[in-house]
Amino acid sequence: MSDAGSARQQTIPAPEGGRSSSDAAMAVMLGVVALLVGLSATMAGTWIAYWHGVPLSLLDGAIAAPETDKVSLYLVVCGTITTIFGGLSIYRSQDM
Repeated sequence: MSDAGSARQQTIPAPEGGRSSSDAAMAVMLGVVALLVGLSATMAGTWIAYWHGVPLSLLDGAIAAPETDKVSLYLVVCGTITTIFGGLSIYRSQDM
């Protein structure tokens, strides 16, 4: 947050609802979206890891089907990173 006052005999103007408030609102909104997407990916990864009773499906061509353990690990790691970025975005929006 910026302070309004004086420094070195010069007046520091206070921002009055200018661009910074809309930037902070956008950062909070994107942070909430990132939290939701990250938590959804993490939950999908854990659901696949614990209850993967579905047989592997073959893909077109000579591509082998991915292992469910690798897919679930990928989802959990990416979801956790996205959740952390969403939380950081919300935290940093307080400084705008």
